[in-house]
Amino acid sequence: MDSKFSFLLNLMILIQFPVTIICFIIGLWKLIEFNMYNIQLKNLNLEFAYFLLGFLNIVFSGRVCYSMVKKRSLQSYILGISCFSLCWIIFAGIYTIISYKELIGIPFMCPSNFPYKYPVLLHICKINTINLISLWILGICSLLTMICACCFVRQILKSVIIDEKGENNGQENERKIFTEP
Repeated sequence: MDSKFSFLLNLMILIQFPVTIICFIIGLWKLIEFNMYNIQLKNLNLEFAYFLLGFLNIVFSGRVCYSMVKKRSLQSYILGISCFSLCWIIFAGIYTIISYKELIGIPFMCPSNFPYKYPVLLHICKINTINLISLWILGICSLLTMICACCFVRQILKSVIIDEKGENNGQENERKIFTEP
């Protein structure tokens, strides 16, 4: 794995792993704060799905990072990386739409001069905003990781096709072989 795509894939995985953990912790912080102030979550199943997907993502990303440290090939993890990334991006969109309705009537950026019904709602609103922002940061990291994984797979397929044809003479042959049906 000496290509620029494999380097970028490794880099994105190393970035995504701590971001996943931070996102999971912020989500947990949100639940604790909502519970502490006796604010009922309207979509408990959505929060459960958030934690389940986050936990599975942490476990899988940890396994991939462990394989990277041991200098093992990531080829067997490419499909999993892409699936988790795609799931997280889809989930981020669904979570944002549903969670946006949770604090009805309160602006997204939680201005301090807004007339909140209770003073604690400003704090809760800020936690909710931080949670959504971290969710989308992870979504963007996931998208970039998925793009790197797809480019890496494309590069692997390209090298396999070239090796099978036995025409590794130059750049022109590579283009011809890759575009042939």
